Parts: sequence; C-alpha cells; structure tokens
Amino acid sequence: MEQRLDEILAQRLPSIENTEEFLAGIRQRDGVLQVASALSSGDNTPILQKLASLDVSQFNLLSATVLLSAQAKNLSSTIYNSFLQVSLPVLGALNDDMIRALHQDLPAITRSLATIACQTGKLKSVFVPIRRIAESISSVHHGLSPVHVDVLQVAIKGMFYSAALTFIEKQDIVEVDPKHTELTSEDVLRYFYYVGMCCISMKKHRQALGHFTTVLMVPAVAFSHVVEEAVKKCKLLSLIVHGKPFEVPRNASQVVLRWIAPDGSRFSHSAGSSSSGRVLLAAYDDLTLKFTSTTTSFAELNTCVEYHRLAFEEDRNAGLAQQAVLAWQRKRLHELAESFVTMSLAEVAQALGTSSQTETENILMSVVQEEGLLAYLDMQEGSVVFSENPSADGEATERQLNMQNLVLTKQLEGSMQQLVSLTNHVRGLQAEGLASQQYIRKMTSSGSAGAGGRVGSVASEFLEF
Repeated sequence: MEQRLDEILAQRLPSIENTEEFLAGIRQRDGVLQVASALSSGDNTPILQKLASLDVSQFNLLSATVLLSAQAKNLSSTIYNSFLQVSLPVLGALNDDMIRALHQDLPAITRSLATIACQTGKLKSVFVPIRRIAESISSVHHGLSPVHVDVLQVAIKGMFYSAALTFIEKQDIVEVDPKHTELTSEDVLRYFYYVGMCCISMKKHRQALGHFTTVLMVPAVAFSHVVEEAVKKCKLLSLIVHGKPFEVPRNASQVVLRWIAPDGSRFSHSAGSSSSGRVLLAAYDDLTLKFTSTTTSFAELNTCVEYHRLAFEEDRNAGLAQQAVLAWQRKRLHELAESFVTMSLAEVAQALGTSSQTETENILMSVVQEEGLLAYLDMQEGSVVFSENPSADGEATERQLNMQNLVLTKQLEGSMQQLVSLTNHVRGLQAEGLASQQYIRKMTSSGSAGAGGRVGSVASEFLEF
C-alpha cells in the first residue's frame, strides 16, 4: 500500500535541513493519485472535483500544501524555522484557483504561521501571504474563515493597523459556515474582537464599539476571556462615543445575559458568579458611575481613574480610560450649553477642569467643529456664548462663522508650527552632516577647493523651500 503523504511529511519535515531539497522531494513523489489519497480520509468530493479541473502541472504545489497542512496540525516548536522556510515559498506560489481548491487545508497552515510569527517576530513576512490567501478565499465563498482571524492576529501583533483596516474593508463577508470552513465559535469571537482592536488603534471608536458589541451576540456555551475583555471595552467606548453607560443588547448570547446585568454595570448575582468576578468590573463600574453623576468634578474623575490605574493597565485599557476623561469634558461642555447662554472663559475652565485658557479654547473649538455645538468666543468680553438657533439670529450666525474661522486659524497656526519645527530639524541634520569628520575627509580626498564651494551650494539649494 502506498504511504500516505501526511505520513511522509511527519517523517521528513522534522529533519529538514535544506528547503530546496525538501521541495525537490515533494516533486518526485507528486501525482494525482497521491493527492487524492491524502484527501480521501474525509468527505472531500468538492475538492477532488476542483483538483480534477486543474492542470496536472499544478499538483506540485497542491501536494506540498496538503503535506504542510498535515504537519501544521501536529507542529512542535523545534521545527518552527523549518516550517516557516518551507511554507512561505509554497503559499507565495499558489494561484487563486489553487487557494480556493484547498481552502480547507490552508487554515491549519496559516494558524501555525500566525503562532510562529507572533513568537519569533517574523510578522511582516507572514502577514502578506496569509492576507492574500484570506482575500482569495473570501472572494468566492463570501464567508468568514479561520484565515481571517490569523491575518488580524498577526496585524495587531505587528501593529499593521492601517493595513488591517484596509483588508477588513475589502472583505465581503455575508455568512458564517462552520461546516465548510471548520470555523469555531472562538474564531468568530476573536475576529470581531480583533476588528474592534484595529478600529481603536485608528481612532474609529464608534465602529469599534459596534464590533465589540457583536462579540457579545455570538452564540457561546461559556463566558470566555474574549467576551469579558469585550465587555470592558464596550463600557469605556460607550462613555467615549455616547457619553452614557453601556447597555447589553437584548439579542446578546444567553451566556452574556446570564453573567452580565441588563445595564452592563456588574456581574449578575443570579448567575452564581463569584465575588472575584464582580471585582473584575469594579473599576469600570466606578468610572461609569463617576462619569454619569451630575455632581462629579474633573478632579474627582481623574482621582477615580488614578485609583484604578493598575486595573486599567493590566487590561491594557489605560488609554481608553484617559480618553473617557476627555469625553467627560466634551459632555460637560454640552451640558453647560443647555443650562447657560453666556459664561466667562474662567467659569468654563473651572467647569471643565482645564488648567489654561488655551486648553479651554481648544476643547471648545474641537466640540464646535466635530460635534456641531452652537457656540462662539467673544474675545473682547472673554466669554463663551451658547446659541440654540443661530439661523434665527443674523448676528449669532455671523459670530458662529467667526468661531469657525477661528478654528481654522488655530489649525493653520498649528500646521505652521509643525512646518517650522520640521524645517529647523532638517537644518540641524544638514549642519551635522556638513560638520562631520567623515564627510570632510571624503570631500577633501575627492579633490579641489571647488568641492567645498559645491557643498555650500548644495546646502543652500536643499534648504530653499
């Protein structure tokens, strides 16, 4: 009886010393019957039909993929480097038809590659090929696959947030089909959690809240660590985006509804949760309570965040907690607009807890520009005027336009300061280069006194903006 390809791989791969030698061995053992034998252990009729429609010359790569998939399911850390060296060239050579034909074999390979990349730091070399595989699979099946999860895991570890969001936006995922993709509930949880993390990193807080909320709606049989972390981020993001406590959606999974109270404030007593479980959300409950209280001052909110600083840092949510404090200032400004018509800048600064007039003006202009607050600065009186309906008052409309012009002026001033700073930095680097002994020796040895004149000329031309 002919030896199975996965058995050959199990014997060969641990002893690989030369990648080319291994690939040459695969080509020698290759053949349609061998590939069919390796696939025949399960119900792979659709795959075999697809293989039969491909050119026979492509079976070199197809059988290599099957071999690598078999090894990936039983991979030890001692052969990580060998597996990486062999699999990346194979995956890079697969065309779209081959990827789609072996979409059930590839997830085992990409999962192992993601693990290896995260442990060895070879993230960029792994991210590009597995992203291409995920894009090829989803272009036909339009469903979520384990490969999508692996792509985002590597992207987050390598901080490729922009590339990850571009990848997510290109995907046309309309279904989840565990039967044909071997997708697990954990994969679905991790996918939406990772998407939320990428959105946070790119300051897309509203989208992030939506994805973390989706995590809570994925059917599950146990309250997992992923769900717990998603709840914590939902509580902070709800304060940042909506300025109010997070409410667990009614269509959340039964596991979440049993463990979390309807208002999302704590673990439910009726679920029999331990006191330690309730402590896990204590910092977030306390911050939510302070944030929503009408009597809380900026100093009290900061004290609350500092008191729970270790808890936020352990959860890697310290940045979100600080952004919640900034969101409180913006929320407080809206509350002032509802209660007052005119306030002095000093009074607004005291209410917001700002330390300078410039900081107060920056917050005010930011809220006016980004959130549509109807307010303007009266620079002569040193006051802030809030308006409910500027269209009914021509003078108010004119002042609102002046406020918008002030916002644009501040932005222009900031851009000019950055440009001046960059120019000074470039001048400093140029001066250091011209004064370096290595550069002087090189220019001296190259010849004439005219070279020095040329150096000055080049420097002058370079700094002419």
